[in-house]
Amino acid sequence: RCRHPGEAITPKRGAPAAPSLAPFDIPPSLDVGDIESAVLEVPERRGPYGARGVGEMTTISTAPAIAAAVHDAVGVWIDELPVTAEKVVRALKEKEFQGKDVREEGMSKVARSGVRVSPSFRIISSIRA
Repeated sequence: RCRHPGEAITPKRGAPAAPSLAPFDIPPSLDVGDIESAVLEVPERRGPYGARGVGEMTTISTAPAIAAAVHDAVGVWIDELPVTAEKVVRALKEKEFQGKDVREEGMSKVARSGVRVSPSFRIISSIRA
């Protein structure tokens, strides 16, 4: 059995031999080996004063996670940023207009957030409208 995903690559195709990473153990720090870091002193031509970004990689998954949470809550996808209450209400109206069912538990969450919802959960209107 392979201990690390890198050992599970088929030599001829370079494709993973296992369909999932589930059977692999997380390597302990002693198995990882030495990590050598280097300072890259070449300026980034697109950055201000040649600066390079450092923290972007840690925030890449935040927006999709928020959009997925909104979808789980009310049943509509918001595919542009920022995710706002107005966009959620608009998407709910469009979904209802298309004859699709809107999840009642999601609608009650929307109602608690300051959006007025009719008793039948069919007509949605923003308080600001």
